[in-house]
Amino acid sequence: MLVQVKAAGHLFHRMPDGQREMQVNMTQGETVLDLLAHLGLHKRQVWIIHLNGENVDAEQSLADGDSVVLYPLIGGG
Repeated sequence: MLVQVKAAGHLFHRMPDGQREMQVNMTQGETVLDLLAHLGLHKRQVWIIHLNGENVDAEQSLADGDSVVLYPLIGGG
């Protein structure tokens, strides 16, 4: 199954080949946490996860055609 992934902010620097958006081939039943592992990301690097426009946690299961946006922690003032 294919999942569309977008890395927001500076997270794209940590994505494979520095890609901001990509499709990842996943196995049925895998979770967002599994997706992060496929991308070489650790859960601590991702602050907010949007799955099809909704906030979810890393244990959320994925389905074919899902769209995931990953947001890093952002600081400033």
